[in-house]
Amino acid sequence: MIIRLGYVSINTTLNLSTSKSITYTKFIEKNNYKLIDNVIKTNLESLLQILKYNACNNIHFYRLSSSVIPLATHPNINFDYLNNYDTYYDKIARIINDKEMRIDIHANNYCILNSTKEEIVKLTVKSLDYYYNILKKIGVTDPLIIIHIGSMTSGKEESIKRFINNFNKLPKYLKDSLAIENDDKIFNIKDIIDISNKLN
Repeated sequence: MIIRLGYVSINTTLNLSTSKSITYTKFIEKNNYKLIDNVIKTNLESLLQILKYNACNNIHFYRLSSSVIPLATHPNINFDYLNNYDTYYDKIARIINDKEMRIDIHANNYCILNSTKEEIVKLTVKSLDYYYNILKKIGVTDPLIIIHIGSMTSGKEESIKRFINNFNKLPKYLKDSLAIENDDKIFNIKDIIDISNKLN
């Protein structure tokens, strides 16, 4: 049996993470896109070093931090995170594909596809699009985004209906990229299997 081990985000041996962040408040105080640029380059350089380490140590799975590009989906900030960092993306993609690594990403806690608030659902779809684009840019052929069912407003049954309804409104490339995961409080394994069957 082949065992392909992996881990999430932080490499404790190298003491590196791909989730260095900058708050919107700090960005506003400085009003300087160079701050975001520096953090993005730090995160991408860390990712590059982590993947090199993984390749040398026969580690084939890595879960990317959801915040590798800070403030990427903030409604009041507009910068091109997809085309300004191709030098990094190309080097990262080369390692991933040469070593046949499996890379995925877990949506953050603010991704709530079954929210009762339309603006939250819109932001969630925008975030899912960001995750998809980042995975594609680093050479992941079939992006995989892990997401929880989310809110339980109005009860479990209604919450599941909202999730299914909003899932069905997603573009096909996002539908094909999502994997749903149970949580430790509300939606258990049985719920996840039932929802998966309904969504095919």
